[in-house]
Amino acid sequence: MIIKNGDEESLLEVELSDSVGIQSVEKALVVLDALADRAGRYPATLAELTRRTGFHRSSVNRCIVSLTRAGYVQVDPETQRYSLGPKVLRLAEQFVSKTDVINRARPHLARLRDVTEETAFFSLLVNEQRVVVAQEESRLGLRRSMEIGAPVPLYCSSSSKAILAFAPPSLVERILSVPLPPCGPGASTDPKVILKQLREIRERGFALGQDEMVEGAGAVSAPVFNDRSQVIGAIGIGGPVTR
Repeated sequence: MIIKNGDEESLLEVELSDSVGIQSVEKALVVLDALADRAGRYPATLAELTRRTGFHRSSVNRCIVSLTRAGYVQVDPETQRYSLGPKVLRLAEQFVSKTDVINRARPHLARLRDVTEETAFFSLLVNEQRVVVAQEESRLGLRRSMEIGAPVPLYCSSSSKAILAFAPPSLVERILSVPLPPCGPGASTDPKVILKQLREIRERGFALGQDEMVEGAGAVSAPVFNDRSQVIGAIGIGGPVTR
């Protein structure tokens, strides 16, 4: 087959266009990851996302505009802060609906919710973080609601520490060997304090938390193991500490 110069130029333009498109998608995914890392704390500004991703401010802004139009990012018009949008939840729900262990947990969550009248939730260990994958919300007016699909560090909250307490020592060492950014008003970032808490959780068999992620909120969580006695997640209940 003979390719003329004009055809070669067209093919080159297509390849360059594809390359630019792929780079744009990759940047958008990095921006989404940066927002996901902040989920459960507070929304991010454009400057914070620029600093976290290392991209040029204009590139981050273009990604944010596209993701907002598509529903994957939402913006607070008053503060101009950005957070994950409703489309992300839809993707998470599609993943959750196909995961057998989550479906098996649902009736237990419903029973926990009915017995305690508090929100019951199930988290999985994903990429060395805790991710809430299912919940049954309390029917009471004042209740705790978890953000499905949002990653939480393993040193924050009762569910995270219920997992970390029974995780391999190598994982505990990796988590605690780096500076720990604060994640809530009552969560310690001191490795010595956290190690002491993990020992107490192992002795007790479950974890307690108060004001760790949200002021005025408390939780009780227990680890969940697979058939090889490896910790894979945690199940817990959460609500206002006033009850």
